[in-house]
Amino acid sequence: MAKGMRVKLNYEVSRDPDTGAEVTRLTPPEVTCHRNYFYQKCFFNDGSHLLFAGEFDGHWNYYLLDIAAAEAVQLTEGAGDNTFGGFLSPDDTSLYYVKNDRTLLEVNLTTLQEREVYRVADEWVGYGTWVANSDCSKLVGIEIAKSDWTPLNDWQTFHDFFHKGPHCRLLGVDLQTGESRTIHEEKNWLGHPIYRPFDDHTVAFCHEGPHDLVDARMWMVNEDGTGVRKVKEHAEGESCTHEFWVPDGSALVYVSYLKGQQGRTVYRFNPDSGVNEALMQMPACSHLMSNLTARCWWATVPVPR
Repeated sequence: MAKGMRVKLNYEVSRDPDTGAEVTRLTPPEVTCHRNYFYQKCFFNDGSHLLFAGEFDGHWNYYLLDIAAAEAVQLTEGAGDNTFGGFLSPDDTSLYYVKNDRTLLEVNLTTLQEREVYRVADEWVGYGTWVANSDCSKLVGIEIAKSDWTPLNDWQTFHDFFHKGPHCRLLGVDLQTGESRTIHEEKNWLGHPIYRPFDDHTVAFCHEGPHDLVDARMWMVNEDGTGVRKVKEHAEGESCTHEFWVPDGSALVYVSYLKGQQGRTVYRFNPDSGVNEALMQMPACSHLMSNLTARCWWATVPVPR
């Protein structure tokens, strides 16, 4: 399929057997589809359109669904789309995504024309989810030295890659000019860089790898590369994950658990005071997210049957 192709969807409506809530399946069961990463923008501001990825023709590509019309337009084509890391611009006019671990592209949602914003240097590989600041004028991303890079196709490779200690750098990219700069680099597997909302001076990132092997997952650094600091010193047997900024920028929220325990604890970290605060207990989850001010929460959790 090619860019601009339109796919008519037949929604399936059912009732949740436990709550009675109406559930609408938007995409067909015979086609594997998913949304972008959980803190990347996927809805238009008015809720009328949804960005998702689908494997309709053997390639993972981006689609934009007009929810009322039940029709999706194909935004990208061919192999190599990073369909987890892309995001919509705040004004709902553009999609930003990385292709072939190499090229950061902007897609005009009206014309579908693409603009190359930034190209990763030959000796590096673009990795993971790249995240814009609040006004979408720049973003932060991770690059891994090509000499250290291994495609992460299974958990054993994931484990081995951690022990390799790959040379990684956290960089910033101007979304208008494509100018880039290195904010921080080290011989550790880095991931999940996130600008603090409404504060371009502060960037969170993580030490990636198996949860039981990472000594301290969550870190922060000033945008100029100074002030590298841990968010939390892990207790013995503690793992932390699922970190994200509360959308108003007031706190970094994450999930903590102890080895051998099923329960999880939701924490918030105040970047101004440096205080970690336990908020509540919850069962094991896939991902956790809050509303703008962290007064309302939702999570993906397994439900026993």
